[in-house]
Amino acid sequence: MKKKTRLLLAVLATTMVMAGCSRGDVPNAYRAADDIQINQQDPAISQDEALQIALADAGLSEDALTHSKVRLDYDDGVLEYEVDLRAGYHEYDYDIDANAGSIRSKDVEIGD
Repeated sequence: MKKKTRLLLAVLATTMVMAGCSRGDVPNAYRAADDIQINQQDPAISQDEALQIALADAGLSEDALTHSKVRLDYDDGVLEYEVDLRAGYHEYDYDIDANAGSIRSKDVEIGD
């Protein structure tokens, strides 16, 4: 009886470990591929320039912000900056082409 219990616990533990490992491999593989693509290209504009483009479009100054985040991303074959801004009850999300400096998309949400 003890041998069966130990064997069952060992099989259960192995199954849980294998299941946990297999789910994490795929997203990491995609993330690594995106990191390689980003590292192979140098953006023409800086993070600060991307921030200034978003601020100008939103009609904001840096002093008005309560939150800002700028990160480089590779989306649909284009190197872009994702710019997230918050000022008062407004949230702004921009995708800015890291080579052309053009706004690829923007979204503004007004909260209560």
